[in-house]
Amino acid sequence: MHSRAIALSVSADVGGTFTDVVTMDAAGAVRVCKSPSTHDAPVTGIMNALGTVGVSLAAAGRFIHGTTVGINTLLEHKGAQVALVVSTGMRDMIEIGSGTWPPYRLSWHKPPRLVPRELTFEIDERILADGSVRRPVGTADVERVAERLASTGVRAIAVCLINSYANPDHEIAVGAVLRERLPGVEIVLSHEITRRYRETERGVTALSEAYIRPTMREYFDRLEEGLGASGFGGDAFITSSDAGVMVLEHARRQSLRTLVSGCASGIAGAASLGTTCGYPDLICIDMGGTSFDAGIVRQGVVTMADTAVVADRRLLVPMVDLATIGAGGGSIAWVDEVGALHVGPQSAGSQPGPACYDRGGTAATFTDAALVSGLLPESLLSGEMKLDREAAERAIDEHVAGPLAMTTVDAAAAVVALTESRMARLLEEITVGRGSDPRDFTLLAYGGGGPMVGAVLGDLLEVRRVVIPMHAGVFSAWGMQTLDLAHEFARTSVALLSADTDIRTPLRELVEEAGARFEAEGVADERRSLLQFVEIRYDGQEHTLPVPILDGSETVADLRGRFEDLHERTYGFRLDGDLEVVGYRLRAVGTLDKPVWPAAEARAGVPDVVRHESVTHRTADASGALWPVYRREDLHPGVRLSGPAIVVEQTSTVLVTPRRTIAVDPWGNLVLDLKEKNA
Repeated sequence: MHSRAIALSVSADVGGTFTDVVTMDAAGAVRVCKSPSTHDAPVTGIMNALGTVGVSLAAAGRFIHGTTVGINTLLEHKGAQVALVVSTGMRDMIEIGSGTWPPYRLSWHKPPRLVPRELTFEIDERILADGSVRRPVGTADVERVAERLASTGVRAIAVCLINSYANPDHEIAVGAVLRERLPGVEIVLSHEITRRYRETERGVTALSEAYIRPTMREYFDRLEEGLGASGFGGDAFITSSDAGVMVLEHARRQSLRTLVSGCASGIAGAASLGTTCGYPDLICIDMGGTSFDAGIVRQGVVTMADTAVVADRRLLVPMVDLATIGAGGGSIAWVDEVGALHVGPQSAGSQPGPACYDRGGTAATFTDAALVSGLLPESLLSGEMKLDREAAERAIDEHVAGPLAMTTVDAAAAVVALTESRMARLLEEITVGRGSDPRDFTLLAYGGGGPMVGAVLGDLLEVRRVVIPMHAGVFSAWGMQTLDLAHEFARTSVALLSADTDIRTPLRELVEEAGARFEAEGVADERRSLLQFVEIRYDGQEHTLPVPILDGSETVADLRGRFEDLHERTYGFRLDGDLEVVGYRLRAVGTLDKPVWPAAEARAGVPDVVRHESVTHRTADASGALWPVYRREDLHPGVRLSGPAIVVEQTSTVLVTPRRTIAVDPWGNLVLDLKEKNA
């Protein structure tokens, strides 16, 4: 089903504020569109966006969709009422947690419980860490729990029995009884979500899946219904947090895999663009309406994490390695009781949105401050969306300038500068804080607000080159076009690495599981590829590193050498001593046909200055200076200009600081290089 050529592919990134849509035909012709999100009817927002460019979903052969519904449900604590079934003696496992406290967070409080204690039930059974059965599960005991659950009204039940990662038979038996006795209730078995050890984290992961799955299932049902009503008859995919896509039915059973799917698509698109255009090492920044996200690409490969912390809960779900702060275009600026200025984490969202959107919003946001500072034009989306500068000034006056006894323009500049400094600190954390020099990277800026702050952040970090891709404001939706079908499989098996260590059997089991999944999804053999890893650590360490298996003939010496090289690259040193194998991982990729990425058309001539804008910007050392404004469509390969400047396009605005030049590469990307010091 996934092997035919696609005449038209549509990708849609439904965010908290806007729905971004990209269409691409077989020749590589791209159309981009943007529309306010309609969360109750997601396809409505998508159709509204497509209507602006005269494209119908009925003409598409592929539809790729990313959504923030899952992560918002978790962050806002708006999930379903759930119950938890655990082994005897493990009733308080989730609440006890790891017993750790985040450093330097003296006022930290545990996140709200997803399940109350009275809805946590114990079952008398025990499987040991080696998978052997110490005490079998009794059907009568499970039926007793099912009877009690029937009167609770819960919509989902998570089952997490101890050591089920090693032997899931008891969970399977419990799940069978619960599904028979409680039809219509979502049953989540922890081993179906992850086969990795760490009981608390596995329990939290299963519980989080149960918490958001009813909401996500309803969302996907509405999406599927809307697609059918639109006349769409092609292949539908949902983007995943590990920079891949999955079929809609699988997404219904693996809701947690969608948590940061939009951000993951952006970074995957960045890796694809970097490989094509010659930017292999990237700091990727995505500024949307509610958040600022950053990730790293090294040698064309997205940096991944095998766990993620979401809402102070550690989840055993593979994701792109992201750092996030609440600093988007809709982030609200406010002054606390001691007169300190803050920006975020609260956001105005799409409704009512920033004050300048003229939809009833009165809070001062980053977007309002950018408009007052001259960084934004007074209309967006090619003139379709007008911005109300007077409303922005009133909001800045009331919430920032007045409390701080500043002028309106100075207060707006302060909001922008504070936001940019927070972003710069975040980028330092993921580079300098991890032993990397940001000057060794290219900074790729996208999202609706990323191009506005990209050059400034590059200046602050002394990054030589900043790149603004084509269609930067909808780049995550663009990145979805580069994704392949992907699945992650894992097993835990702890043993010292020795000549007797059998790595082939567990990897073969994972290969067989991946093959069965691909068969069910109709992926042809020639489109399948498998990436295999052994999780290894020094004996006595807590965390592991994934050592790649290339051809299956690796010796113990090969594994040790690869691990030590990887450890030294990651942490800067290697040790003598025993190594321990902790588990095995496999990433199965089903290659999808992708459109051709065309080069930009070179044209002669110098672009016209559309107008001049009065800009006040502290970091760029501008106070009412007049900056030239160019249209992005007028900039073509071969153009070279000098900052400062503002470049406007349909989905974003590019701020070029005085320290940078402007060039256009053969693919149409804006390249903002630091000027030579004597220039």
